[in-house]
Amino acid sequence: MTLHDDFAEILGQCGLPVLTADPLSGTRRAPNPTQITISQGRRSITYDVFLWRITHEGKGRSGDNWRIQGTSFGQKNSTVDITPTTLGLGWHEATGVYVAFDPWVKRSPGSSSSVHIRDDLLQAARSAGAVATAHGDHTWDPRFAFTPPNSAGLFEWTQRLWAPKDVHVAVVDYSQISPDKIVAEADPRPNASPNAAGVRPGDRISICDEHGRRLTEYFWRVVGIEIKDLTPNGGRNRIHYLLEADKSARLASTP
Repeated sequence: MTLHDDFAEILGQCGLPVLTADPLSGTRRAPNPTQITISQGRRSITYDVFLWRITHEGKGRSGDNWRIQGTSFGQKNSTVDITPTTLGLGWHEATGVYVAFDPWVKRSPGSSSSVHIRDDLLQAARSAGAVATAHGDHTWDPRFAFTPPNSAGLFEWTQRLWAPKDVHVAVVDYSQISPDKIVAEADPRPNASPNAAGVRPGDRISICDEHGRRLTEYFWRVVGIEIKDLTPNGGRNRIHYLLEADKSARLASTP
């Protein structure tokens, strides 16, 4: 039995009948992702489930730091597209808690994708049953921690991640291709514009410079996203996002 088989069994116990649970690779020795098909009302939905054990950050890190080390995840490491039916999870044996992360935010890692988790989130979920939280000081790398009996809440949380939203994005540069279309370049690093990683097609963005000053007076609806790879040879992964967007609506005036 893999972690994925255990999770499929738990979903069934939570009233979500699992029809199939098969590794995409064809072997349980390489279980990420496992395609889990769930019967939901009159339809069935197949989810690509990435699931690992949550481990300690390692030597030199404080005792309240944990991580999911996703070595077979992301555009450089997997051929699986990140969609609303992609689930990213970790299992923490000691507390009996699953932690979900937003696969879209983590879609462009280097050789591996580390998802960092604080011990207080694990403890809160063990006590409360389920806790949704932002990671750090922003909402663009969120977590949903839950005990097995609360596994059904994962799917509502995932749907909210993909709901269209308005996002204010600090950009490195932008060009106005036509009166009704722009391409904006954003650096998703924490000290630049981390919320850019959470922008999906269909979201509306307003763009500003590094000081928060508006660059246009409009919302722009994102129609396409490309990744600009700036990783130096032998260096750490570094990317920018190129956001193609159509004019949507005028921003409210500021006082």
